[in-house]
Amino acid sequence: MTVNHRVAGSSPAEAAKKCRGYMLIIKWLGTLLCLAGIGLTSFNIYPLNILLSLAGSVLWTFAGWAQKDIPLFLVELVAVIFYVAGVITLLR
Repeated sequence: MTVNHRVAGSSPAEAAKKCRGYMLIIKWLGTLLCLAGIGLTSFNIYPLNILLSLAGSVLWTFAGWAQKDIPLFLVELVAVIFYVAGVITLLR
């Protein structure tokens, strides 16, 4: 089965470029959130540090999965699990 890209409104190259653009935004936003979380941790600002780090790691987990980068996906998934555990502890 083939896809008629003219119907979809873009060529495969245009669609790939648009996808790369979205991924770049996701990765930069994830980076900024993780760095903000690290900065807040250095000043012992809790729980905002955990929440920002969690958001950044979720974005990086998605990026690793979308790009089929297993090492990146795995390390960020483990970070998300630990951050979620921290949030659960906070809510108790």
